[in-house]
This record gives sequence, structure tokens and C-alpha cells, in this order.
Amino acid sequence: MQTEKIEHLKAGYSNCQERIRDLDTKTNVLFGFQIAIVGLLVTAAFSVSEGEVDLGFNDCGSLVDSYVLIIVWAISVFLGMLSLLFLISTLKARGPNGKASYSVLFPFYDDKKASADYEKAVEGFLGFGEDQIVKEYKDQLKQVGSILFKKIKTNQRSEVCLRLQILFILVGTLMFVIV
Repeated sequence: MQTEKIEHLKAGYSNCQERIRDLDTKTNVLFGFQIAIVGLLVTAAFSVSEGEVDLGFNDCGSLVDSYVLIIVWAISVFLGMLSLLFLISTLKARGPNGKASYSVLFPFYDDKKASADYEKAVEGFLGFGEDQIVKEYKDQLKQVGSILFKKIKTNQRSEVCLRLQILFILVGTLMFVIV
């Protein structure tokens, strides 16, 4: 029965690691996409400021429309930058929560005490029974689950910012076309 538990825990641990890898890949794609969008918005702003594109600043009737368009653009850039910050947060390395001791599944330890931690851990692991293996997997699933949760949350926040940014870009584009 213990062996089945260990296999189940292994599968859960592997699943968490795969989800983290998938989420990091998705985040990298979103990061590239977001950089392109923000880059286009900033390029458009420079084109307008250098007079390459006329938004009607000289026409009194559309002056208010021009200011609204600038505000919509600024909000889009702000949301893009916020999205990028969330994406960076999603990709940042995360160590274990709380006080961590050396573990076979999550070998995270202080370099200053590395050899002592390692020697102590190896000694202990050589005498591990199935109960200790189950405990180790349970502890590490808690750590990896916490990491996965934080990554998903920051990635979701980034996606919300991206969707709002796209909405503002569409509104601004429609205003520019209609005005």
C-alpha cells in the first residue's frame, strides 16, 4: 500500500513540475507579445510627437478627441508595463517557503552550510524507509504547490492587464478611425 502512495505522490510532484514548466513557457510567449505591443505603442507615440501622424491637434473641434486618445494610449502603455511586471514576477525563481532543510526532491540549502547539510541529509536518506519517503514527497508537494499557485496568480494578473490593454487599444483605434 505504501508503494502505491509513493507512486501517487511521485505522479503529483511530476505533474506540478510539468505545470510550472508549461506556465513558464506560456509566460515567455506572453512576455514577447507584450514587449511587441508596448513597443508599437511607444513607436506610435513618437510618430505622433514628431508630427509624422496628425491627430488633429490643430483642429479645435477634435482637440478633446485628441486628448481622450492620448489618455487611452497612456492607459494602454501603463497596463502593458503592469503586465510585464507580473510576467517577470511569474518567471522569478522561488525558493522554499519557511525554514528549509536539504531534501532529495528540492535540494535547496545555504552555501555556507552546504557540506554539513548535504552530509547530514545523505546520511539520513540512506536509512529512509517508505514512511520517510512519503513524508518527503508530502513536504515537497506543499512547497511545489505553493510555487505553482503563486506563478498561476501572477500570470492571471498579467493576462487581465493584457486583455484590458487590448480593449483600450481597440477603443483608441476605433476613436482614431471614427474621428
